[in-house]
Amino acid sequence: MMKGSLPEKLNLQLSNVEAFHYGTVPSTMEEAFALAKQYPTKTVLALADTQSAGRGRGGHTWESNVGNLFFTIGFQLENLPKDIAAFPLVVGLSIAEVLTSYGVKVNLKWPNDILAGTESKKLCGILVEAKKDRENTVLLVGVGLNIVKAPAEGTSLKELRGEDTDKIELLSKIVAKLCTNWDVFLGNGFTDFRTLWLNFAVWLNQKIQLNSAGTLEVGTFLGVDNSGALLLECEDGLKTIYSAEFVRKI
Repeated sequence: MMKGSLPEKLNLQLSNVEAFHYGTVPSTMEEAFALAKQYPTKTVLALADTQSAGRGRGGHTWESNVGNLFFTIGFQLENLPKDIAAFPLVVGLSIAEVLTSYGVKVNLKWPNDILAGTESKKLCGILVEAKKDRENTVLLVGVGLNIVKAPAEGTSLKELRGEDTDKIELLSKIVAKLCTNWDVFLGNGFTDFRTLWLNFAVWLNQKIQLNSAGTLEVGTFLGVDNSGALLLECEDGLKTIYSAEFVRKI
């Protein structure tokens, strides 16, 4: 934590969630993991006004403009479920459902970006990582959501809605939805969420290009399976893609 950025306890009126608000931190992922060590029986949440070293998938830097929403929630359990690779899709779906209640039309880009607007620009990024802390595994879910300002290639809620959005109210709704869906996921896996996710999927049944394990693949995006893997119909047959460095429409 940077000097002068003392945490303030947040009351999100959610049971079993210890939430703290920071000024500037290197990364809310780091702060949430530190909180997990202090509260080993709780779900923890770190919210920051800005990050000096925010990051996205693949080590990419996340631009952390003041006024936007940056938080990490940490779920703690002894062992991760075997289908945990699908949970980033559930995170995206959870946020998409909340944003829809604000009148914002969004789409989900596999595996975990949220796009919006007529040009399908990036509105929200998600990073999910698991870290071991003694007897617990902490599943860290980092979220960066553009509220008031976005990079040139992105969009913001201010641009989409044309009005201000109460950041703490939005945070409370997203965290509540994430906690609910986490419990469902632990019980039933991704199966209960697959159809809902597909309803938001961008580029479904369209031709896409992706890089998986250093191999460039081109094909028709047919959806996802019950493990959350992407289904790609290529000239040489159907392929199941479990991870990709990038995915784009062609």
